[in-house]
Amino acid sequence: MGRMAAVGLALVAAAISLVVGILAARSDRIFRWSIALSGFLYTIPTLAFLALLIPVVGLGRTNAIICMVAFSLMMFYAFAMQCASTVAVVYRETKSWRWPAVQFAYMTVLAYAASFVAYHLLR
Repeated sequence: MGRMAAVGLALVAAAISLVVGILAARSDRIFRWSIALSGFLYTIPTLAFLALLIPVVGLGRTNAIICMVAFSLMMFYAFAMQCASTVAVVYRETKSWRWPAVQFAYMTVLAYAASFVAYHLLR
C-alpha cells in the first residue's frame, strides 16, 4: 500500500467521521451509539485489533499500515480540541480572542505532534 492509498484511506475515515458527527449532533440515539462504539474501539488492545483485521486484509503490510493510521488518529483525537463551544466559552470568559486562539493552536500542534510521533514510532 503506497502513500497515496494511505492518504485516501485517511480521507475516507475523515469523511465517515464527519458524517457520523453531523448525524450524532442531530440524533441522540446516533450520538449514544457512536460514543459507545468509539469507546469500545478505544479499548481494543493491539493484538485483538490485529486479529480483527486478519480476516479482512490478511497478514502483511496493509494490516500494519491500518494499525499505524488508527493509533495515530487515536492520539490526534486524544489531544485535539474536541468541542468548538470550548473556544466560545473561553472567549466569553476572557473577552478576548487571544486565549482561545492560543488554546486552539496549542492543542492542535500537540495533537499533530503526538500523532506524528505515534505513527513514526510504529513504523
